[in-house]
Amino acid sequence: MNPFVPLVPRLWTAEQALAAVTLLRSAIDAIWNVHGQAMVDTIAEDPDRWNIGDLVDLDDERVDDHDLDDDLPY
Repeated sequence: MNPFVPLVPRLWTAEQALAAVTLLRSAIDAIWNVHGQAMVDTIAEDPDRWNIGDLVDLDDERVDDHDLDDDLPY
């Protein structure tokens, strides 16, 4: 189980959840913009330690157990 699941408020609306995801994606993008090359070099030195493949697909597609479109109500 993802250790952050208990930290996510259950009472958020879909709009609030999407706003949070947008904010977090912007923060992640900013970190990669500032520190990306150094992070890639660090991962290359010891890839087993970081398990980056478990978190992101380096082609910028989310890696998950299901397709996100399955969650859409339409």
